[in-house]
Amino acid sequence: AAVSKLPAHQRGRVRVVVAGAPLSAEKQRRVDDLGVAGLAVFPGLVDDVRPLLAACDVGFVLSYREALSYACREAMAMGLPALVSSAGGLPENVSHGHDGWIVPPKAPEAILPVLATIMQCPQVLAEMGRAARQKSETEFAMAPFVAQTFAVYQAVMRS
Repeated sequence: AAVSKLPAHQRGRVRVVVAGAPLSAEKQRRVDDLGVAGLAVFPGLVDDVRPLLAACDVGFVLSYREALSYACREAMAMGLPALVSSAGGLPENVSHGHDGWIVPPKAPEAILPVLATIMQCPQVLAEMGRAARQKSETEFAMAPFVAQTFAVYQAVMRS
């Protein structure tokens, strides 16, 4: 919906790739009605997202409900800034304006300024992508995850 609101000259520069369950007829109609069918690619379920993410500039996780979100962390691990909704645990992954953006759920109009920034200053993607990769290495890797989980267990045992 946000892409459909871009000016025509910008809209033509965008491709949206949505992996996951095949589109329902209702969702396909929505894509068609928005006039973005030619801009969207739906590969279905994929076993390995790395080749797909390697072709992208930004990772999008615009859920209405979400827990931790491996999709967000996978995108960031691939060096992509993440555009996420403020649903559930998603905002815990992203520092708004540093390694991605946080927008309200179900608010395509909130995505437009982010898309405008990307279109006007594409170099921001490389800078934010490096920050996303750095965060992935320092905060999302297995060693910090285990240490943080262990610290929680120790705190619980002490109380």
